[in-house]
This record gives sequence, structure tokens and C-alpha cells, in this order.
Amino acid sequence: MKKYIRLTILTGILIMAAIWIPNWIVAGIPVVEVTKVKEQSYSETVKATGEIRPIHQKDYILDYPVVPSQVNVSVGDWVEVGQVLALVDTEQTVSAMASIQKNIGNTDFSALLAGSSFDEKISDFPEQIIANATGTITSLSLQEGMLSSMGNAVVTIADSSQLQVKAFVNEDDVSQVQIGQQVKISGKSLGKQSYSGTVQKIYPATTTKTEGLSTQTGVQVEISIDNAPEDITLGSHVTATITTQPERTGMMLPYESVNQLDDGTEYVFCYQDGRAVMRPVKTGQETKNGIEILSGVSKEDWIIRSASSLQTNNCYVKLKEE
Repeated sequence: MKKYIRLTILTGILIMAAIWIPNWIVAGIPVVEVTKVKEQSYSETVKATGEIRPIHQKDYILDYPVVPSQVNVSVGDWVEVGQVLALVDTEQTVSAMASIQKNIGNTDFSALLAGSSFDEKISDFPEQIIANATGTITSLSLQEGMLSSMGNAVVTIADSSQLQVKAFVNEDDVSQVQIGQQVKISGKSLGKQSYSGTVQKIYPATTTKTEGLSTQTGVQVEISIDNAPEDITLGSHVTATITTQPERTGMMLPYESVNQLDDGTEYVFCYQDGRAVMRPVKTGQETKNGIEILSGVSKEDWIIRSASSLQTNNCYVKLKEE
């Protein structure tokens, strides 16, 4: 009787094992997603930030401070070379300079007046301030009845027909930028419009830029603007997208599909008859959308999306159900 009881119990155990062990084995098989290499067009770019500036501009710097009696222009005005920008009130200028002479020890004009008589200086004061270039006035510090500065530009005239972007490239990207590369220029001040340009100059030394609490190191570049409209705003902040690799077509996979052995060999796992089969591959360009596959797989191969999720070659896998 006991013999039959043991036999019955053993039979039950075997039946339960027959039911549960396959399920346990199946539950231990990795579940994977698959993809295929896809032909995609791509280009490599570097983004830089900067502002629109004139290529050519001239500063009007006075040798002596003057008091304008009349200022004929304002910022944004177009002027021609030889045009009278302001008239100088000689009497008020003399009065202001005489007052300065009395307090020469406490002024910035001591070097100007030292070593010669005041009367000799009066004959050198200009009666008019004349435009020294044709273009748009981008800065103006002259004010009627106010003594001007000396040694600094009182008027800046820019040639707005030839513009450029002076941009900042992060030091991590500088090695990819070369003179002659094409650029797309865009920004809020330009609205939906964008302009093309070309990298013309790369500065030889690094500089720093502070934004908020962070400081970045990089290099300044100059970018010409093709066919810039006359109404474009000088000083506008823009984004310059520099094409460092021209557009081309490649066979691409997601980054997570490619893994690497300790010896540097890159590989993917192909899905074949319920198994993950390791396949060495040769990779090319890395882009923001994935990595280029030069050889090792074809368009027909099903590639397991996450190579790092598998530990061994030729292991059983199960496709994730949609």
C-alpha cells in the first residue's frame, strides 16, 4: 500500500514538473525587439551662436572734446561721406575747456592741454563733424550742449551692404569647423526667414563666454551672409548651423544595436530562427539619429535592437509581442 502511495506522489510530482518546467524555461528566455538597417540621408553640423555685424565700419574719434550746437543725425540714419553730422559750438567749447584748464589736475584732459597754451588749442577745434564714411550710423554719443568724450568714438558708421556673423563655437566642436564650410543662419529677429553663408575666418586663440552662472570656452569665427536684405537688423542674435560634413546617404542602425568586444570588435545580434546570432560589423559615421553600418549585415537581416541586453552568442530569444 505504501509503495502505491509513493508511486502516486512521484507521478504527481513528475506531472507538475512537466507542466511548470517548460514555462519556467520559457520565462527565462530574453524578450527582444528587432529592427532593420535603414537607408538615411544625413549631414553633420555644428551649432554656433553670434550676432550680425558689418564687415566694414569706421569710428569718428575726436582729438579734442567739443560741445555740439546741433546734431543732424541719429542712430539708424544713412549718411554719405562728407555729410555734416554735427555743428560745433566754439564759444561753449572754449568755455568748457577753460573751466577744465582751471582744474587740470583733476581731469582726464591734463595730457591734452599740458605743454602748450590754451589759445593754441582753440585753433585746432573743429567747427563741424563730417562723416568719414558712407553707411548707417550704429552708435552716436554726441549731444547738443554737452561736452563730448575724447579718445573714444563719438560716431560709428557701418557699411550695412556687407554683413557678417561673428559667432562663438564651443571648443569641443572647433576641430570640425573649417574655412569655406556652408552655414545656415537663423534667429528670432529673422522670423521664419533663414540665410546662407560661408565660414570666412577662424580666430587662432580661444576665448570665454559667460551665460548665467556657466562659463564656456571656445573660438570665434566670422561668417559671411549671402544676399542679406537691407532691412536686416545689425546686432541681431542668431544661430549659425555649420555643415561640417555634406549630406550623403548611409545604412543606419540605432546606437543601442551595436556593441563592442574587449578587443574593440564591434558587433550586432541578428535574429535567426529564435536565436540571437552575433555578427561582426564595420561602422562609419556617427550621427544624431544613429550609427552608419558599412559592412556585416544587409537590408534583409533582422537586428536585435538592444545588443547589450544579451550576454552570449547563439542564445534563445523571444520576440516582443506587439
